[in-house]
Amino acid sequence: MKIIKYIIFAMLSNLAFAQNKEVVFEIQNSFVQDSLMVDVKITNNTDQDIWFPIDTSTLAYDQTMSDRYTRDFFTIRQNVFDKEMSINVGIKGEEGSDYFYTFGYLAWADRMKNKTIEDIVLIPKGLSKTLSVYFYFYHRLNSFDYYCFIDYENFKNGQCDFYLSYQMNPESIEKYLSKEILDELKEKGFEPYFGKIESNRVPLVIE
Repeated sequence: MKIIKYIIFAMLSNLAFAQNKEVVFEIQNSFVQDSLMVDVKITNNTDQDIWFPIDTSTLAYDQTMSDRYTRDFFTIRQNVFDKEMSINVGIKGEEGSDYFYTFGYLAWADRMKNKTIEDIVLIPKGLSKTLSVYFYFYHRLNSFDYYCFIDYENFKNGQCDFYLSYQMNPESIEKYLSKEILDELKEKGFEPYFGKIESNRVPLVIE
């Protein structure tokens, strides 16, 4: 019952959460938990047809499978905000073996090499699209990508909120997308959107 009351309070409190009104990220879940899907509705309120390179595969959100630079470009950033400390906190991690790191790196490199326009999120002006992305609060990390974490088990319900954010780096477009994809997007009349976007916040529920 306490969890339900907290979720309702958090949802009402975050209705007025300030965000970019040109392009809106709206988390559809009433709360998030480790290893569950997060549904996000993206609404294009601009006067242009826009595109994002957002990857929704499981591979993209497993931190052993992609380097930080491609994650920044191809994935929506998942943020856990500790309200007691007023900071974003790291996702819990454990070091993975060299085998998993090598396998993940090669799988991700292959996915990058074979991207087509079908992998690009297209949102015409005035319309919305809902994406589903994986949320793993307990990540397995390789030693090359490890940093300080706070143990998931030390959190309590009501302590943290979850939100999504994204901002496309213009310098990454030609680095990570082929000329064929970019030419086709231009031919279809879709433009990249470079504004910073933050979603509403929802409770992180600890099992």
